[in-house]
Amino acid sequence: MNKEFAIIICRAIALFFILKGLNKFPELIIGLQQVDPYDAKRLIGVYFFGNVFLPVLLGLLIFWKSRLLGLLLADAKQECVLLDDTGLVRAGSFIMGVWLLIKGVDDLVFYLALKKYSEDPFYQLSTISEPVVLENIVAIVSSFVLGALLILGSRVISKIYLKIKSA
Repeated sequence: MNKEFAIIICRAIALFFILKGLNKFPELIIGLQQVDPYDAKRLIGVYFFGNVFLPVLLGLLIFWKSRLLGLLLADAKQECVLLDDTGLVRAGSFIMGVWLLIKGVDDLVFYLALKKYSEDPFYQLSTISEPVVLENIVAIVSSFVLGALLILGSRVISKIYLKIKSA
């Protein structure tokens, strides 16, 4: 993958996260109008941080550091402007890894808010059983681990793809 294409991919991912966060803002406003003012005060911080602020902040950070990320993703020895199938495999695994990490953060914020409300006697949601708790923790941890492996191992995945392709 060449440097310019890697920078474009990073900026596209950044714009996706910024738009994802901004898209949740109207949902936050509408949702807060439908609940009790007491609940709205408690929910606004958790929901705003996890679904609006964090994706926008991550998108701005990725956009700001897109040149550095593009250099890290690009092959130093490749000067060709054309993108081959190996570059697509690397770019795809990187994008899927970033998606899984962000999905894991969203799931973690939602799960922590649900857990907090389940312990509140006002809501009486203590029907969350231990297997459900374990399943949520396993799903969130596996999302983080798989996302990190896809991001950090995109070059290894492309090498495996080449071996499978040539076999």
